[in-house]
Amino acid sequence: MTTLPLWAILFLVGVAGALGALVRHAVMVVGAPNRPQTRRRIIGVNTAGAFFAGVLLALDTFVAGVVAVGVFGALTTFSTVALWVADDLGRRQVLAAVRLVAAHLLLGIPAVIAGFLFGGFFF
Repeated sequence: MTTLPLWAILFLVGVAGALGALVRHAVMVVGAPNRPQTRRRIIGVNTAGAFFAGVLLALDTFVAGVVAVGVFGALTTFSTVALWVADDLGRRQVLAAVRLVAAHLLLGIPAVIAGFLFGGFFF
């Protein structure tokens, strides 16, 4: 538990979120971004973000929670995945939509579990 006022907590999460968003943007613009490559990058940052959020959440401290929610909440992006799935479905590319959702579920859930176990074991 922290004794910080709510405005200070929100400010810290916002600063951490700005850092996560900048990292995601940097990952997305490195190299020549074509659509399949960009999708792989989003899957990569979402999986990595899930793992590292799991590590931090296993620590169960205020600072770890701020960093997990701020940095890794902004690094990962559900809204982009949702937009791409809707776009695929609108273009009747159901298999592409299913592959995208499956990739996130099959990689993201094990990643956060592995991160939590790793954080709990090593820290």
